[in-house]
Amino acid sequence: MTAVPVSTPVEEFPRPAAARRSVVLLGGQDVRAFEAVRNLGCRVVYVDESISWDLLPLVDVPLEASLDNWEQVATGLEALARRDRVDAVVTHSESSVPLMAYLNRRLKLPVSSLSLAAAWNCRDKLRTRQGLQKAGLPTVRFQLVNDRTEAVAAARAIGYPVVVKPRDGTGGFGVRLCLRDAEVADAVEVVIQRSADSNHYLPGALVEEYLEGRELAVQTLTWAGKTELVSVLETQVSAGPVFVELGYDFPTRLPCGRIAELSQVVTATIQALGVDNWLTHTQIRLTRDGFKVIEVNARRPGGRLVAMTEAVAGVDLLSAAVMMALGEPPPRPRLRAAHSLYRSIVFEQGGHVDYDPDPSWQGLESDIAPIVEMDVQPGDPVLPYDRPEGGVYGRILLCGSSREALERDYDRIRAQLGLRLLPSLVAAPSGVDARQGWAVT
Repeated sequence: MTAVPVSTPVEEFPRPAAARRSVVLLGGQDVRAFEAVRNLGCRVVYVDESISWDLLPLVDVPLEASLDNWEQVATGLEALARRDRVDAVVTHSESSVPLMAYLNRRLKLPVSSLSLAAAWNCRDKLRTRQGLQKAGLPTVRFQLVNDRTEAVAAARAIGYPVVVKPRDGTGGFGVRLCLRDAEVADAVEVVIQRSADSNHYLPGALVEEYLEGRELAVQTLTWAGKTELVSVLETQVSAGPVFVELGYDFPTRLPCGRIAELSQVVTATIQALGVDNWLTHTQIRLTRDGFKVIEVNARRPGGRLVAMTEAVAGVDLLSAAVMMALGEPPPRPRLRAAHSLYRSIVFEQGGHVDYDPDPSWQGLESDIAPIVEMDVQPGDPVLPYDRPEGGVYGRILLCGSSREALERDYDRIRAQLGLRLLPSLVAAPSGVDARQGWAVT
């Protein structure tokens, strides 16, 4: 099978083997996203600038086009729709969410999974903040800045410590905790320079107050104007200056009354941003002044949080997104595993990693198979997690009936994995944020 360039005449598009519904997937390399479409009996139309050969067995119609060129993508899909059928457009990549919303209207699809305005309200953190302010909902104090001088003035007005971050993007790139003027100036320079080097990113940077408190990751499904919390996970985050998500726990330690309050805040937030018939991944902190929203992402969460959510709530967020895009109500959450523990594999020091690449887990107490993933091979270099070029190099996900048993199983897995560092023999690379390789782009 070969990819079809957008210049291909309509009559040359491959004919479908049957009149099955077709779902367009915009970018992404996660095999599970393709399987979610196929498991619902739909054909996969995959659009990306370059389609790798290992994905072709999962694709019915490959279409090569730049996801940064909306007109090119729309023209190619319109040509396909005249010959074939296009029933829904889905993406799990943060940067392509506005394009997905645009194509819903451009292709005149019968189901509208997300409006373009709502997509940008979530994608652009400035619009998120402004939308929450307008609705009178709790959020951080912030200011948009365009240079070092404005950034320092904003930080002084807000009060240290502050957080500098780009208006868009994922994976924590450019997000930095700053304690003094020089740190703010340097951090903003990195963000603004990236925007100047590429029109792929929104201009300017945000300077925000730093929120003390417990952080939560909230997954929701909104259908026909009603939002339902699917999973609420307690997040373990490094202290800074860069923020790395070290792990997640289910259930949270929040009392029932706080969960109800959290649900009200998140539901009102999603409504204020105009999200309907779609899923969201919201980061929120419980401060001494109550819950305050950090970010709202109109996509599924990254890492293995999809698997964690399915394990504890019985909802596959990848399948739920496709169902809503097709006009079908998503499944309702139901409690499955009583406890779940997720830990990122990070390193406090740099070096070359070594571990057993083919372990057989022995003596685990949980009867639910663990998920253990490494993003590096034995012998590969790694950097400390608190370095901007460092980050997460793997993950361990456990589910079961007892928190204490999961903690013991985690220790057993770490021991049997034999994870260790060898002294680094070469200088560490610089200038590249390695975490981007493992976030939802």
